[in-house]
Amino acid sequence: MNVNSSYGKHFIANFAHIMPVISMFYGIIVRLFFMDNKEHKLPNIHIEYAELRAVVGIPECKILAGNFPNDKLKLVADGWKFAKMN
Repeated sequence: MNVNSSYGKHFIANFAHIMPVISMFYGIIVRLFFMDNKEHKLPNIHIEYAELRAVVGIPECKILAGNFPNDKLKLVADGWKFAKMN
């Protein structure tokens, strides 16, 4: 799914170095940027897979910005559901 293809370059240049990694699985890196409340207006996580990056709204797991394969997004959504249950 592609929402904003320019997001990846902006992400790498400005934020990747200050966001803690909260999870890594199947090549997917999940980061949390606690100061990101002005741009997206929703609670969100930042996800990376290879050279693809996206911002995902939680708890719905819908892409707010970026580009991410649907099969990998489903893994993130399933992981989020599992984390909420435990």
